[in-house]
Amino acid sequence: MFSYFSTAPEPQAERSTSIPVTHEPVLVLPTHITVPPIKPLTTSQIETLSQFRVSLPKFLASLEDHAVIKKDKSRLSEREKAWVDDECLLRYLRATKWNLEAAGVRLLTTLSWRRVYKPDEISPEEVEPEAESGKMFFN
Repeated sequence: MFSYFSTAPEPQAERSTSIPVTHEPVLVLPTHITVPPIKPLTTSQIETLSQFRVSLPKFLASLEDHAVIKKDKSRLSEREKAWVDDECLLRYLRATKWNLEAAGVRLLTTLSWRRVYKPDEISPEEVEPEAESGKMFFN
């Protein structure tokens, strides 16, 4: 009826000696790794991207009405313009399985969050205590 499991630790698998362990970030791909080619967009995906571009002013106009944003900042700053290029729009469309409304809401939420928390304005001095602790985050 009941099954009891052993509390003995599992034997660790032997570590491969061909891959060295490093605590340094890998900034360049090794030559034996190839990045798969990007699949071209289908006709319907191109059409959806085009519709997203056309409807972008509607989403951006609602940015100033967004509950979090109280000031009139409907215009995009230079840094925010990076979030409405084709690559970023495609990322939001792919994340929502090409649902135009959902992608627009996600973009609006991102821009609102970035206006409130201003991650681009974080100075190195603000994160220095965390960096000195040895914690690392690679993006």
